[in-house]
Amino acid sequence: MSPDFMETMGFKMAAGRMFSAAFPGDTNYKIVVNEATLRKFAIPLEKAVGQHLDFNSGNNAISSLEIVGVVKDFHYQDLHKAIEPYAFFLSADANHNYIIAHVNTKDVSRVLPFMEAKWKSLVPGEPFTYTFLDQDFESNYAADARTARIVNSFTIISILISCLGLFGLAAFAAQQRIKEIGVRKVLGASIGSIVGLLSSDFIKLVIISMLIATPLTWYIMNQWLQDFAYKISIQWWMFVAAGALAVVIALITVSTQAIKAAVTNPIKSLKSE
Repeated sequence: MSPDFMETMGFKMAAGRMFSAAFPGDTNYKIVVNEATLRKFAIPLEKAVGQHLDFNSGNNAISSLEIVGVVKDFHYQDLHKAIEPYAFFLSADANHNYIIAHVNTKDVSRVLPFMEAKWKSLVPGEPFTYTFLDQDFESNYAADARTARIVNSFTIISILISCLGLFGLAAFAAQQRIKEIGVRKVLGASIGSIVGLLSSDFIKLVIISMLIATPLTWYIMNQWLQDFAYKISIQWWMFVAAGALAVVIALITVSTQAIKAAVTNPIKSLKSE
């Protein structure tokens, strides 16, 4: 990499300095490491600068690499993976594989032609292609975003189907007990008590379904979260909140039919008796 790479990318220093063209010797066995490297080798931050490390990569081995700087930890892989030790080397040759530029988005239309001309002057035989860092970063989570959209869509569909089923069952139950409701009203039962009577059986079913679904949901979500190095912990209140929401939705759905049955004139329901 070139001396300006770290500054262009906005790395934050924890100790020491970045590579600089003012230090030509940086190309000679000097490295800048991240904080994870210090943790790996149990090196205190205040003693990191000046320490020497050995580097092995396949059949290549480099001894006595001097640390001249430490950057704060950064993600160079997607967030499914934890931050691992990383070291920067300053390239001594002038071969260019890519160019990274930090520009204002308002200036992109003017900067791209300039960069293309600069690229062609540096590497005449290579075509000029480019990507944007935010788009590259977003592509790492395309699968997760797609999964989230699918889950959200099926959740909404499931809720609608459940509400339609509850609505139909509530209407059927109210019709089956229409004469009982009429008798209760004649004997002085309030609308609230009748609504509670008709709703209680359905709420019991919702609670039973919650008791069955909660451990299964916890297990599935816990397994899914294992793919992420950085994740939340599943808390009990999440299930309580989801259960409370399910009860509220069920009550709203059932109550429409329960209230309709409760306000019906008892004379109409009992006239055939």
